[in-house]
Amino acid sequence: MKPAAAIAQIRLLCAQALPGEAVVPHVLRALRSVIRCRTAVFFWVDATGGIPHIHWDEEITAAMVCRFGTEYLNRGPGPIGIGFARSVRLFQGVRVLPDWGEDFYKTDFYEAMWRPMGAHHALQASIRERGSSPMLGSLLLYRDEREPAFDDEEHALLARIVPYLGFALGSKPQPVGEYVDTGDEALLVTDLQGRVLQSCERSSALLIAAIQPRLPTGAPLTRLEAEWTHWLATLGERLQRYSRHESDAPPVLRCDNARGRFTFRARWLHDHEGGEPRVGVTIRREEPLALRLALGMRDTALSPTQQRVALLVALGHSQTEIARRLDVRPNTVKDHVQAVYDKLEVHERMALRERLLGRDRTDG
Repeated sequence: MKPAAAIAQIRLLCAQALPGEAVVPHVLRALRSVIRCRTAVFFWVDATGGIPHIHWDEEITAAMVCRFGTEYLNRGPGPIGIGFARSVRLFQGVRVLPDWGEDFYKTDFYEAMWRPMGAHHALQASIRERGSSPMLGSLLLYRDEREPAFDDEEHALLARIVPYLGFALGSKPQPVGEYVDTGDEALLVTDLQGRVLQSCERSSALLIAAIQPRLPTGAPLTRLEAEWTHWLATLGERLQRYSRHESDAPPVLRCDNARGRFTFRARWLHDHEGGEPRVGVTIRREEPLALRLALGMRDTALSPTQQRVALLVALGHSQTEIARRLDVRPNTVKDHVQAVYDKLEVHERMALRERLLGRDRTDG
Protein backbone atom coordinates (compact mmCIF):
# COMPACT_ATOMS: atom_id res chain seq x y z
CA MET A 1 0.00 0.00 0.00
CA LYS A 2 1.35 3.42 -0.95
CA PRO A 3 1.96 5.92 1.89
CA ALA A 4 -0.82 8.27 0.75
CA ALA A 5 -3.32 5.39 0.64
CA ALA A 6 -2.17 4.17 4.06
CA ILE A 7 -2.64 7.62 5.59
CA ALA A 8 -6.13 7.83 4.05
CA GLN A 9 -6.96 4.45 5.57
CA ILE A 10 -5.67 5.50 8.98
CA ARG A 11 -7.85 8.60 8.82
CA LEU A 12 -10.89 6.51 7.88
CA LEU A 13 -10.25 3.96 10.64
CA CYS A 14 -9.89 6.70 13.24
CA ALA A 15 -13.20 8.32 12.24
CA GLN A 16 -15.42 5.33 13.06
CA ALA A 17 -16.10 6.08 16.78
CA LEU A 18 -14.93 2.59 17.75
CA PRO A 19 -13.00 1.57 20.89
CA GLY A 20 -9.35 2.53 20.69
CA GLU A 21 -8.37 -1.07 21.44
CA ALA A 22 -10.09 -2.13 18.20
CA VAL A 23 -8.62 0.66 16.05
CA VAL A 24 -5.03 0.96 17.30
CA PRO A 25 -3.82 -2.50 16.14
CA HIS A 26 -4.89 -1.77 12.56
CA VAL A 27 -3.44 1.75 12.66
CA LEU A 28 -0.08 0.34 13.73
CA ARG A 29 -0.12 -2.11 10.82
CA ALA A 30 -1.03 0.60 8.33
CA LEU A 31 1.76 2.79 9.71
CA ARG A 32 4.30 0.29 8.37
CA SER A 33 3.34 1.40 4.85
CA VAL A 34 4.04 5.02 5.79
CA ILE A 35 7.12 4.73 8.00
CA ARG A 36 9.30 1.63 7.79
CA CYS A 37 9.76 0.06 11.22
CA ARG A 38 10.59 -3.26 12.89
CA THR A 39 7.72 -3.07 15.37
CA ALA A 40 5.37 -0.55 16.95
CA VAL A 41 3.98 -0.18 20.47
CA PHE A 42 1.12 1.89 21.83
CA PHE A 43 0.92 2.91 25.50
CA TRP A 44 -2.46 4.06 26.81
CA VAL A 45 -2.32 6.91 29.31
CA ASP A 46 -5.17 7.30 31.81
CA ALA A 47 -6.59 10.38 33.54
CA THR A 48 -4.06 10.08 36.39
CA GLY A 49 -1.12 9.98 33.98
CA GLY A 50 -0.55 6.28 34.53
CA ILE A 51 0.04 3.71 31.78
CA PRO A 52 -2.62 1.06 32.43
CA HIS A 53 -2.12 -1.10 29.34
CA ILE A 54 -0.11 -1.63 26.16
CA HIS A 55 -0.52 -2.94 22.63
CA TRP A 56 2.31 -4.40 20.52
CA ASP A 57 1.72 -4.83 16.77
CA GLU A 58 3.57 -8.17 16.91
CA GLU A 59 2.93 -11.20 19.05
CA ILE A 60 4.04 -10.34 22.58
CA THR A 61 4.01 -12.51 25.65
CA ALA A 62 2.14 -11.51 28.76
CA ALA A 63 5.35 -12.22 30.67
CA MET A 64 7.21 -9.46 28.82
CA VAL A 65 4.45 -6.91 29.49
CA CYS A 66 4.34 -7.87 33.16
CA ARG A 67 8.11 -7.50 33.46
CA PHE A 68 7.96 -4.07 31.85
CA GLY A 69 5.20 -2.98 34.24
CA THR A 70 6.81 -4.27 37.41
CA GLU A 71 10.49 -3.45 36.73
CA TYR A 72 10.68 -0.45 34.40
CA LEU A 73 7.40 1.47 34.20
CA ASN A 74 8.09 3.64 37.24
CA ARG A 75 11.82 3.08 37.71
CA GLY A 76 14.44 5.03 35.81
CA PRO A 77 16.30 2.69 33.41
CA GLY A 78 19.91 3.85 33.73
CA PRO A 79 20.55 7.24 32.15
CA ILE A 80 16.86 8.09 31.79
CA GLY A 81 16.89 8.91 35.47
CA ILE A 82 13.09 8.80 35.81
CA GLY A 83 10.47 6.12 35.31
CA PHE A 84 9.27 5.37 31.79
CA ALA A 85 5.73 6.49 32.63
CA ARG A 86 6.94 9.90 33.80
CA SER A 87 9.23 10.32 30.78
CA VAL A 88 6.20 9.72 28.52
CA ARG A 89 4.09 12.31 30.34
CA LEU A 90 6.71 15.03 30.23
CA PHE A 91 6.89 15.60 26.49
CA GLN A 92 4.58 16.74 23.69
CA GLY A 93 4.78 16.24 19.94
CA VAL A 94 7.14 13.84 18.17
CA ARG A 95 10.75 13.01 19.07
CA VAL A 96 13.52 10.59 18.11
CA LEU A 97 14.75 8.13 20.76
CA PRO A 98 16.92 7.32 22.52
CA ASP A 99 17.87 10.85 23.44
CA TRP A 100 19.78 9.82 26.58
CA GLY A 101 23.17 9.18 24.92
CA GLU A 102 25.10 6.03 24.07
CA ASP A 103 25.05 4.83 27.69
CA PHE A 104 21.40 3.86 27.15
CA TYR A 105 22.56 0.83 25.14
CA LYS A 106 24.39 -0.49 28.20
CA THR A 107 21.33 -0.48 30.48
CA ASP A 108 19.29 -3.42 31.74
CA PHE A 109 16.25 -1.77 30.16
CA TYR A 110 17.80 -1.95 26.69
CA GLU A 111 18.87 -5.58 27.14
CA ALA A 112 15.58 -6.72 28.68
CA MET A 113 13.05 -4.77 26.59
CA TRP A 114 14.53 -3.20 23.47
CA ARG A 115 16.96 -5.87 22.22
CA PRO A 116 14.48 -8.83 22.38
CA MET A 117 12.09 -7.04 20.03
CA GLY A 118 14.85 -5.90 17.68
CA ALA A 119 14.75 -2.25 18.74
CA HIS A 120 17.70 0.13 18.51
CA HIS A 121 16.18 3.37 17.15
CA ALA A 122 12.75 4.75 18.05
CA LEU A 123 10.36 7.49 17.00
CA GLN A 124 7.85 8.53 19.67
CA ALA A 125 4.65 10.56 19.43
CA SER A 126 2.47 12.01 22.17
CA ILE A 127 -1.22 11.44 21.42
CA ARG A 128 -3.70 14.07 22.56
CA GLU A 129 -7.16 15.03 21.33
CA ARG A 130 -5.94 18.62 20.95
CA GLY A 131 -2.57 20.26 21.39
CA SER A 132 -2.84 21.10 25.10
CA SER A 133 -5.45 18.54 26.18
CA PRO A 134 -4.54 15.65 28.51
CA MET A 135 -2.40 12.91 27.03
CA LEU A 136 -4.32 9.87 25.76
CA GLY A 137 -1.41 7.68 24.77
CA SER A 138 2.10 7.38 23.43
CA LEU A 139 3.08 5.71 20.15
CA LEU A 140 6.57 4.33 19.54
CA LEU A 141 8.00 2.96 16.28
CA TYR A 142 11.21 0.89 16.48
CA ARG A 143 14.01 -0.11 14.11
CA ASP A 144 16.91 -2.47 14.69
CA GLU A 145 20.57 -1.48 14.74
CA ARG A 146 21.15 -2.50 11.11
CA GLU A 147 18.75 0.19 9.94
CA PRO A 148 19.20 3.97 9.87
CA ALA A 149 17.72 6.19 12.56
CA PHE A 150 14.41 7.89 11.81
CA ASP A 151 14.84 11.08 9.75
CA ASP A 152 13.12 14.46 9.60
CA GLU A 153 10.73 13.39 6.82
CA GLU A 154 9.50 10.44 8.89
CA HIS A 155 9.23 12.72 11.91
CA ALA A 156 6.92 14.99 9.87
CA LEU A 157 4.86 12.04 8.56
CA LEU A 158 4.17 10.79 12.08
CA ALA A 159 3.25 14.31 13.20
CA ARG A 160 0.70 14.37 10.37
CA ILE A 161 -0.94 11.13 11.58
CA VAL A 162 -1.01 11.97 15.30
CA PRO A 163 -4.21 14.13 15.16
CA TYR A 164 -6.17 11.24 13.63
CA LEU A 165 -5.26 8.97 16.54
CA GLY A 166 -6.06 11.78 18.97
CA PHE A 167 -9.54 12.08 17.48
CA ALA A 168 -10.09 8.30 17.64
CA LEU A 169 -9.05 8.00 21.28
CA GLY A 170 -10.77 11.19 22.38
CA SER A 171 -14.14 10.32 20.83
CA LYS A 172 -16.78 8.43 22.77
CA PRO A 173 -17.15 4.94 21.22
CA GLN A 174 -20.55 4.18 19.73
CA PRO A 175 -22.28 0.82 20.32
CA VAL A 176 -21.11 -1.88 17.92
CA GLY A 177 -24.14 -2.89 15.89
CA GLU A 178 -22.83 -5.86 13.95
CA TYR A 179 -19.77 -8.07 13.99
CA VAL A 180 -18.32 -9.91 10.99
CA ASP A 181 -15.89 -12.80 10.78
CA THR A 182 -12.21 -11.99 10.25
CA GLY A 183 -10.98 -15.49 9.44
CA ASP A 184 -8.62 -15.11 12.41
CA GLU A 185 -8.66 -18.50 14.15
CA ALA A 186 -6.16 -20.60 16.08
CA LEU A 187 -6.01 -23.75 18.21
CA LEU A 188 -4.59 -24.40 21.66
CA VAL A 189 -4.56 -27.54 23.79
CA THR A 190 -5.52 -27.62 27.47
CA ASP A 191 -6.09 -30.13 30.23
CA LEU A 192 -9.37 -30.40 32.10
CA GLN A 193 -8.20 -27.86 34.68
CA GLY A 194 -7.79 -25.22 31.98
CA ARG A 195 -3.99 -25.25 31.94
CA VAL A 196 -2.53 -24.54 28.50
CA LEU A 197 -0.42 -27.48 27.34
CA GLN A 198 0.30 -26.44 23.75
CA SER A 199 -0.17 -23.17 21.90
CA CYS A 200 1.27 -21.14 19.06
CA GLU A 201 1.96 -17.41 18.83
CA ARG A 202 -1.40 -16.78 17.17
CA SER A 203 -3.49 -18.75 19.68
CA SER A 204 -1.66 -17.10 22.58
CA ALA A 205 -2.32 -13.66 21.09
CA LEU A 206 -6.02 -14.42 20.57
CA LEU A 207 -6.33 -15.78 24.12
CA ILE A 208 -4.79 -12.62 25.56
CA ALA A 209 -6.94 -10.36 23.36
CA ALA A 210 -10.10 -12.19 24.45
CA ILE A 211 -9.43 -12.46 28.19
CA GLN A 212 -7.24 -9.37 28.68
CA PRO A 213 -8.21 -6.92 25.91
CA ARG A 214 -6.43 -4.21 27.87
CA LEU A 215 -3.24 -6.06 28.72
CA PRO A 216 -2.31 -4.47 32.06
CA THR A 217 1.21 -3.30 32.73
CA GLY A 218 1.18 -3.71 36.49
CA ALA A 219 -0.48 -7.09 37.01
CA PRO A 220 1.65 -10.10 38.01
CA LEU A 221 1.81 -12.86 35.41
CA THR A 222 0.24 -15.33 37.85
CA ARG A 223 -2.94 -13.23 38.00
CA LEU A 224 -3.23 -13.08 34.22
CA GLU A 225 -2.66 -16.82 33.91
CA ALA A 226 -5.29 -17.46 36.59
CA GLU A 227 -7.86 -15.46 34.60
CA TRP A 228 -7.51 -17.39 31.36
CA THR A 229 -7.09 -20.73 33.18
CA HIS A 230 -10.45 -20.16 34.90
CA TRP A 231 -12.07 -19.32 31.54
CA LEU A 232 -10.64 -22.44 29.84
CA ALA A 233 -11.55 -24.64 32.81
CA THR A 234 -15.16 -23.45 32.54
CA LEU A 235 -15.13 -24.43 28.87
CA GLY A 236 -13.67 -27.84 29.72
CA GLU A 237 -16.36 -28.43 32.33
CA ARG A 238 -19.02 -27.55 29.78
CA LEU A 239 -17.48 -30.07 27.35
CA GLN A 240 -17.60 -32.82 29.99
CA ARG A 241 -21.23 -32.13 30.89
CA TYR A 242 -22.22 -32.04 27.23
CA SER A 243 -20.41 -35.34 26.54
CA ARG A 244 -22.16 -37.03 29.48
CA HIS A 245 -25.54 -35.72 28.24
CA GLU A 246 -25.95 -33.78 31.47
CA SER A 247 -26.47 -30.53 29.61
CA ASP A 248 -27.76 -29.45 26.22
CA ALA A 249 -25.49 -26.40 26.26
CA PRO A 250 -22.73 -26.97 23.66
CA PRO A 251 -19.07 -26.50 24.70
CA VAL A 252 -18.95 -22.96 23.33
CA LEU A 253 -18.24 -19.67 25.10
CA ARG A 254 -18.40 -16.19 23.61
CA CYS A 255 -16.64 -13.07 24.84
CA ASP A 256 -17.35 -9.53 23.59
CA ASN A 257 -14.88 -6.79 24.46
CA ALA A 258 -13.10 -3.76 23.01
CA ARG A 259 -10.95 -5.98 20.78
CA GLY A 260 -13.90 -7.73 19.13
CA ARG A 261 -16.05 -10.82 19.59
CA PHE A 262 -14.28 -14.08 20.43
CA THR A 263 -15.83 -17.54 20.19
CA PHE A 264 -14.23 -20.48 22.03
CA ARG A 265 -15.16 -24.02 20.96
CA ALA A 266 -13.92 -27.11 22.77
CA ARG A 267 -13.58 -30.69 21.56
CA TRP A 268 -11.90 -33.85 22.80
CA LEU A 269 -8.51 -34.80 21.46
CA HIS A 270 -7.31 -38.39 21.35
CA ASP A 271 -5.60 -39.63 24.51
CA HIS A 272 -1.89 -40.21 24.27
CA GLU A 273 -0.68 -43.45 25.91
CA GLY A 274 -3.61 -43.51 28.28
CA GLY A 275 -2.81 -40.11 29.76
CA GLU A 276 -5.22 -37.47 30.96
CA PRO A 277 -7.76 -36.41 28.31
CA ARG A 278 -6.80 -33.30 26.42
CA VAL A 279 -9.07 -30.61 25.10
CA GLY A 280 -8.62 -28.79 21.81
CA VAL A 281 -9.88 -25.21 21.97
CA THR A 282 -10.34 -23.13 18.83
CA ILE A 283 -10.55 -19.36 19.22
CA ARG A 284 -12.11 -17.35 16.42
CA ARG A 285 -12.40 -13.57 16.28
CA GLU A 286 -14.99 -11.26 14.74
CA GLU A 287 -14.63 -7.47 14.48
CA PRO A 288 -17.11 -4.59 14.09
CA LEU A 289 -18.60 -4.32 10.61
CA ALA A 290 -17.55 -0.66 10.24
CA LEU A 291 -13.94 -1.58 10.98
CA ARG A 292 -13.84 -4.42 8.45
CA LEU A 293 -15.46 -2.25 5.78
CA ALA A 294 -12.89 0.48 6.38
CA LEU A 295 -10.08 -2.07 6.08
CA GLY A 296 -11.58 -3.26 2.79
CA MET A 297 -10.92 0.15 1.26
CA ARG A 298 -7.19 -0.56 1.02
CA ASP A 299 -7.71 -2.74 -2.07
CA THR A 300 -9.69 -0.10 -3.94
CA ALA A 301 -8.86 2.93 -6.08
CA LEU A 302 -11.43 5.10 -4.32
CA SER A 303 -10.61 8.67 -3.34
CA PRO A 304 -10.82 9.59 0.37
CA THR A 305 -14.27 11.17 -0.15
CA GLN A 306 -15.49 8.17 -2.12
CA GLN A 307 -14.26 5.91 0.67
CA ARG A 308 -16.32 7.79 3.25
CA VAL A 309 -19.39 7.63 1.01
CA ALA A 310 -18.86 3.92 0.27
CA LEU A 311 -18.55 3.11 3.96
CA LEU A 312 -21.77 4.92 4.84
CA VAL A 313 -23.64 3.29 1.97
CA ALA A 314 -22.41 -0.18 3.00
CA LEU A 315 -23.50 0.50 6.59
CA GLY A 316 -27.04 1.15 5.38
CA HIS A 317 -27.31 4.95 5.42
CA SER A 318 -29.52 6.64 2.85
CA GLN A 319 -28.13 9.19 0.43
CA THR A 320 -30.03 11.90 2.30
CA GLU A 321 -28.39 10.89 5.58
CA ILE A 322 -24.97 10.77 3.93
CA ALA A 323 -25.45 14.28 2.49
CA ARG A 324 -26.30 15.56 5.96
CA ARG A 325 -23.31 13.82 7.58
CA LEU A 326 -20.84 15.08 4.99
CA ASP A 327 -22.50 18.50 4.66
CA VAL A 328 -22.85 18.26 0.88
CA ARG A 329 -25.79 18.36 -1.56
CA PRO A 330 -27.74 15.13 -2.20
CA ASN A 331 -26.83 15.29 -5.89
CA THR A 332 -23.15 15.32 -4.93
CA VAL A 333 -23.66 12.15 -2.90
CA LYS A 334 -25.52 10.56 -5.81
CA ASP A 335 -22.56 11.27 -8.09
CA HIS A 336 -20.13 9.82 -5.57
CA VAL A 337 -22.22 6.67 -5.13
CA GLN A 338 -22.33 6.11 -8.88
CA ALA A 339 -18.55 6.62 -9.10
CA VAL A 340 -18.04 4.09 -6.28
CA TYR A 341 -20.26 1.52 -7.99
CA ASP A 342 -18.46 2.03 -11.30
CA LYS A 343 -14.97 1.68 -9.81
CA LEU A 344 -15.83 -1.40 -7.79
CA GLU A 345 -18.04 -2.94 -10.51
CA VAL A 346 -21.07 -3.36 -8.28
CA HIS A 347 -24.64 -2.17 -8.71
CA GLU A 348 -26.26 -2.06 -5.28
CA ARG A 349 -25.64 -1.71 -1.55
CA MET A 350 -25.25 -5.37 -0.54
CA ALA A 351 -22.93 -6.09 -3.44
CA LEU A 352 -20.80 -3.15 -2.32
CA ARG A 353 -20.72 -4.48 1.21
CA GLU A 354 -19.69 -7.96 0.05
CA ARG A 355 -17.01 -6.45 -2.20
CA LEU A 356 -15.48 -4.47 0.67
CA LEU A 357 -15.58 -7.52 2.94
CA GLY A 358 -13.81 -9.57 0.25
CA ARG A 359 -16.63 -12.08 -0.08
CA ASP A 360 -17.18 -11.64 -3.79
CA ARG A 361 -13.85 -13.23 -4.65
CA THR A 362 -13.60 -16.89 -5.57
CA ASP A 363 -10.57 -19.14 -5.21
CA GLY A 364 -8.67 -20.43 -8.21
